[in-house]
Amino acid sequence: MKKRKKTISVKLGGEPIKCRFERNSHTLKYLESENKNVIELLKNHVDSLFHSKPIIQLKLHSPDSLSTSVIFDDVTDTSFMFENLDGSEIEKHLTNHSNHHSLEFFSDLTKRELKQYSKIWEIEGLALRGSRLISSRAMKYFSGRCLILHNAEIMYSPLIKMIRKWQKKEGLHNLHAVVIHTFASDDFIDELLDEWNVLDWDGIRRPKMFNYDPRIINNSKSMIDFSDAYDIQQEDGGKWGSIIVAKDQIAFVKEDDSVLEFLQTHLESLFANQPPSQLKIESTNSLKSSEIIDNVTDTIFSLDELETTEIKHFLTVRPNQKSVEIHSDLTGRPLRRISKLFKVQGLAIHESGSMTSKYMDNFSGRCLLLFNANLTSSAWITLIEKWKNKTAYHKLHAVVTRIPGNVFQEFDFGELLFESNALPWDGLRRPRNFMFDPRIPSFPSKSVDCSDWFDIQQNDEGKWASIQIINDKIMFFILFCLDDTMKNAMYESSFKHM
Repeated sequence: MKKRKKTISVKLGGEPIKCRFERNSHTLKYLESENKNVIELLKNHVDSLFHSKPIIQLKLHSPDSLSTSVIFDDVTDTSFMFENLDGSEIEKHLTNHSNHHSLEFFSDLTKRELKQYSKIWEIEGLALRGSRLISSRAMKYFSGRCLILHNAEIMYSPLIKMIRKWQKKEGLHNLHAVVIHTFASDDFIDELLDEWNVLDWDGIRRPKMFNYDPRIINNSKSMIDFSDAYDIQQEDGGKWGSIIVAKDQIAFVKEDDSVLEFLQTHLESLFANQPPSQLKIESTNSLKSSEIIDNVTDTIFSLDELETTEIKHFLTVRPNQKSVEIHSDLTGRPLRRISKLFKVQGLAIHESGSMTSKYMDNFSGRCLLLFNANLTSSAWITLIEKWKNKTAYHKLHAVVTRIPGNVFQEFDFGELLFESNALPWDGLRRPRNFMFDPRIPSFPSKSVDCSDWFDIQQNDEGKWASIQIINDKIMFFILFCLDDTMKNAMYESSFKHM
């Protein structure tokens, strides 16, 4: 025999109601007929749970639930799950809940229900599950951010006109994504791509991944790989959009600044004084949009190529940089000695190549890391000589150069030690370990054992530094000298452990 489901009584909004527990779905189904009383109790319950009114997302399964939903405040997202939806009821719902972010329709809508001036076209996120009859109308009148059309009957002209409107900046200024689920022939796809004059992605102008607006609930994916997508640009050097065209889907997306704006607003709401921000930039598009974020102190450039003029502009906009890490090939005119880049406290260049000696000569900050370096001992001799004579590198903390692992470079470390008057460490004049400046996140914040390193002192009994060559790296660290008290403590410690 089938076991009867147990009826229980629970309190909702301070009032008891009879419910049946659905074990498989872990839900309570109330037994009273659908009426405002239970909905009011639910609203009271929600109000009692949250100090500030939460955002409400509705999923409506009947016309009755649509009419009773007016009880709720702050409704931002609604899914209509039932058929025979009346257009006037939609407009009334949007009037009652004017702060909608997204709408999702599972029912088939008609042109009669969706007029040209309907509020539905202004919604930020609109998903039509049965859009076959109104696909062209949706593309013609939509002015929001995200449009998703399922089971669409796509026609060439409306789609072309929609993207052209964005490309010519005649409308769709807030467009974020258009996703159309439909069947498209190869000829149709080729015509679209030819009409839009699309370009292959160059790996630079935009990010590889596209992030859907998280505020819109009917976006099925939060992130998607657009490395195989084609790119299209607005006129007059405007924004870039990307297009994926397949037999079952056409997707047009555009990265925008909204997410960064929300992030900046979020940071301001969290902290009375905004904390330092660290950026990782992976495209020229994100380089431009990053200007929205305030108080940036540390930046990593991970583009394939980076123009030196872009670095100049970035450091002009961001004068408070503590560290810059560049993984990109630098292109354009060579950096001049007076470049702001050489004054940054921490600088790491992962493709320094033949410019290594110049970077070492021009640097005036604290920490310098140069990888894939091409240099001779003369560059190091010059750097150490200037530091010893106190003619340059007054703030220097550390310099590390590293040659490519598969490249042989002749380097006379003995000559460098001789020219620098280097001495083996005596165990007293400086600490045993060196710690990188923890304020510079590009550098490893770990202790380095310098007990078998060689020491070099500035002229006139100045600072001490240590140098060593380990495998493919040459490292030069400025260490604090030990005063007599610290030396005596080290003597005592050594004596106790003998």
